[in-house]
Amino acid sequence: MEGKFSKVDLGALTAHLASVFRSAAEKAGIELKISQQLIRDDVFVDVDMWEKIILNLVSNAIKYSKQGSINISIWQENGQVHVSVADNGIGIAHDQLDKIFERFHRIENTGGRSMEGTGIGLAMVRELVKLHHGSIHAESEPGKGSVFSSAFPLVRHTSCRNRS
Repeated sequence: MEGKFSKVDLGALTAHLASVFRSAAEKAGIELKISQQLIRDDVFVDVDMWEKIILNLVSNAIKYSKQGSINISIWQENGQVHVSVADNGIGIAHDQLDKIFERFHRIENTGGRSMEGTGIGLAMVRELVKLHHGSIHAESEPGKGSVFSSAFPLVRHTSCRNRS
């Protein structure tokens, strides 16, 4: 798989994508917040892949939050651009955290807004992040929420192949 990378305003693009969920979040009593610091360097992403990354992460945050807020943060640090999606939803058990990015792994719980899902969303997100030469990890506390944090190098991609 190859990416078609182009220079983007990552904050504006991410805010636009997340805004798709604004009315659903408001109807659910969830505040959707986006904060971004100045990104001084050029950022290159495959826009279609970026859309899938953000839509999956925000969709999951809404799905597993009954109230409160979802915070999307974007900042630049140490030659990388960082993006995090944090919620104060039901959280993920510690013994499940190392499995959530595995294909077809579903966490059985009764606290989410919906039990739908195939267990491939986060596996796909991880692969798309890797295609951007980035990394992603999750931190979570049951009953308190989750934070999905990703970091991407600030480099111009001519093309990027999946070598897995």
